[in-house]
Amino acid sequence: MLKKNTMFGKPLVSVFLIHGGPGAAGTLTPLAELLAPDIDCFAPWQTVLTIDGQIEELREQITLAGNLPVTLVGHSWGAWLVWLFAARHPHLVKKIILVAPGVFEEKYVTNLMPTRLARLSTREQNYFQQLMGYFQDPAYKNKDFVMAEFGSLMRKADMYDEVQQGQFEQKISFEVYDHIWPQAAALRKTGALLAAGEKITCPVVSFHGDYDSTPPEGIINPLSQILSDYHWYILKNCGHYPWAERYARDEFLKKLKQELS
Repeated sequence: MLKKNTMFGKPLVSVFLIHGGPGAAGTLTPLAELLAPDIDCFAPWQTVLTIDGQIEELREQITLAGNLPVTLVGHSWGAWLVWLFAARHPHLVKKIILVAPGVFEEKYVTNLMPTRLARLSTREQNYFQQLMGYFQDPAYKNKDFVMAEFGSLMRKADMYDEVQQGQFEQKISFEVYDHIWPQAAALRKTGALLAAGEKITCPVVSFHGDYDSTPPEGIINPLSQILSDYHWYILKNCGHYPWAERYARDEFLKKLKQELS
């Protein structure tokens, strides 16, 4: 059964948008709405607490609602998920598009958080430390709220010039994050994340903002070495959420639609 999904267009669609986080279900709904006038797309929610489980959950969603094979657009953590999915189920995937993915090798994990914190005010940096304390306190119960507040701070740090979006339904889940992220980080640390690309047979595209705190070379360099059909775009004056950036949104949407056509 499909749960808490946002579907735009025909009953069977060829484009699936996979949210980031992990545990930030619904965050790609604004992008889906921007694409919907021209492209039928589906933005399902991933809720399972293991990576293997989320891959299987996505397989069920795609086989139920997809005009196979489909194109997968993944943002941030969602980019890793579509990468892993394409490696496991290549027959179901026509193309994968990675939007602001995390770096694929441990050696590129360097200045991410210091870069973000340097972009925040002193008050915001203090609030960040307070949130970290709540995360680490086993007695603190409302960690979904803490994660939402943390996400808002990181979003501010990772945006060049944000265009405000309207209200949309989403589900921020610390439980999903707390289970999925350690598994994902372990895949990167052991090299299994990058190695999965050796099983990917479809074209791969990536988008990166030049203001994103994630260094684009941490994606472009390793993927260029293992993929035969790969190209990328660097977006000027753009952070981690290209569809919400004042100066990059039009270019991003134009190029994304070209890749989806």
